[in-house]
Amino acid sequence: MQATLQRTQSDNCRILQFSNPIDGAALENHVIKTVALNSEHSCRVQCYLENACVSYNFGKRASGEEVCELNNSTHTEHPQDLKRKSNFIYRGTKV
Repeated sequence: MQATLQRTQSDNCRILQFSNPIDGAALENHVIKTVALNSEHSCRVQCYLENACVSYNFGKRASGEEVCELNNSTHTEHPQDLKRKSNFIYRGTKV
């Protein structure tokens, strides 16, 4: 299932269409912001609100804390940076 978030041009905003999540993976070397959140939906909204964000990693750290990592790149631009990471999901956007 794909999710689409939209903001109108009059709001000086953009349209993001998220691809299906990749379980057990995270994009490394492109994190621009890390936020403690308790749901993937909240992480998706944070990406939408951050103009430089085009993908995100969401999951649990070893401490049990749930985190949202906003990325300024996608796995299609940097496939070598998509790494296996337990308890995380990666979700990119389509341009």
